[in-house]
Amino acid sequence: MKNIGNGILSMFVVSVVAIALLGFGGSAAGWEKIGGPADKVVVSYDQIESVSDAYATSPANGSLYKYQGTPMSWVKVGGPGSSFVAAGGILYGLSPDKNGIYEYQGAPMNWRQVGGPAANIFGGADGLYATSPADGSLYKYQGTPMSWVKVGGPGKTFAVGGIGKLYGLSPDSQGVYEYQGTPLQWTQIGGPAVMIYAGGNNLYATSPNDGSIYKYLGTPMSWMQIGGPGRNFAATRDTIYGLSPDGKGVFEYSGTAMMWSQIGGPARDIFTAGTKLYATNPDTGDVYHYNP
Repeated sequence: MKNIGNGILSMFVVSVVAIALLGFGGSAAGWEKIGGPADKVVVSYDQIESVSDAYATSPANGSLYKYQGTPMSWVKVGGPGSSFVAAGGILYGLSPDKNGIYEYQGAPMNWRQVGGPAANIFGGADGLYATSPADGSLYKYQGTPMSWVKVGGPGKTFAVGGIGKLYGLSPDSQGVYEYQGTPLQWTQIGGPAVMIYAGGNNLYATSPNDGSIYKYLGTPMSWMQIGGPGRNFAATRDTIYGLSPDGKGVFEYSGTAMMWSQIGGPARDIFTAGTKLYATNPDTGDVYHYNP
């Protein structure tokens, strides 16, 4: 990231308010098992067409499968990769050796290379981004194979939201920054954070003090605590979901600070895109889809 200074103001206050645990076992109403064991789930969402697709990697060999819309019906679409992300409704993968970025062409096992070596890839409605393995600088894919533009320096992580929404956490985790749409132009909007999450036009961050979750209010350095700590969070374009610290419950943010509702039992991890929420079973790794 660019122009990181000292003495950055903190956007967090020390206050511990944990998400309550209701503690029930099994599957909650509204959840449907759609697949067997998976390592990671990637959800793509086409903001223009309002179409969502789910993909999952096999824990056995890392191969990538696409959900066919019917429970337990999946088709293999690719081999293993270092990571997969969705950007603008299109799926991308970073090769296992991280020497190439590939774009899924819509047909099983049909991919084309669109980028060279990368340390990591990030995706969302705003597009596809990758970090350089040389110095960690951030590049944006221009839509033509091997055409990329440098938009920022290195960061600990980045979060891609809706169109025109890109955020970064500084390498030392001391500042949250927003991309201004012009290469190398970023504005600091928050202080120290552990992780950032973007969904639609919304941005969230977790406090390094106690892990509590905060929402960005749209004005630099203006944030509001909306919940306590969680094992993981995942944002959609409308809201954010959290997995309790002990993994025993999935919670949905109500839109009112500190008000969350439990919508699911134990989970290993949660995944989102668009308006869709998925979770994996902590014991079996089976994939579940949430139907509100």
